Amino acid sequence: MNGADHQFSLTVGIVEFFNVFAQTVPIILMPIIAMEQSLLSPAAFVAVAASMSTFSAGIGKLVSGYVCQILGGGQAMSIYLPLVVALFLHLTLNKSPFMFGWILATMEFFMSMQWSACSNVLANHFEEDPIHVASSITTLSFMSMAGVLTCKSAGTALLPLLGSSWRAVACVGALAALCGATLSHFFLSEHTEVKESPKD
Repeated sequence: MNGADHQFSLTVGIVEFFNVFAQTVPIILMPIIAMEQSLLSPAAFVAVAASMSTFSAGIGKLVSGYVCQILGGGQAMSIYLPLVVALFLHLTLNKSPFMFGWILATMEFFMSMQWSACSNVLANHFEEDPIHVASSITTLSFMSMAGVLTCKSAGTALLPLLGSSWRAVACVGALAALCGATLSHFFLSEHTEVKESPKD
């Protein structure tokens, strides 16, 4: 794998890092949101919101392949991540207890589709070299795990620093999704340049 290909794989991995970081933020915030809302008991709210999010993630993973086939992974990413940013901002402004679960579930729907989009971009970029695809998927997996661990440690540490304001931490999640959207839009090209074969 040459330097340009390695940089491309790393960029896709960083996009996934930001996506998974943003995806983990609601997991940290859900118990705090549950204490604030008044629609259900905290335990019941967490159970309902988690169930809705799990169901939405399952639907997202089910349809993500078809979406990537129609739009392409790069185009799908350029749609998913800005929508996640908008949903994070909606979450910070929301005052309705009823809407919290729906916002979190919709966020999970879009973020669960990101892995398929990243994999699709890598497969199209390295379509003539399966070994590079496998190596890039390894990088993608590593960056995904790094995003989870970073969010669980840094996100929890940010809460006391931000005055225990879950809305401020949600803004950090929005910023992470925005970084991923910016990288995917400006620095990722889904297809390699096709070299013309010499004519006889």
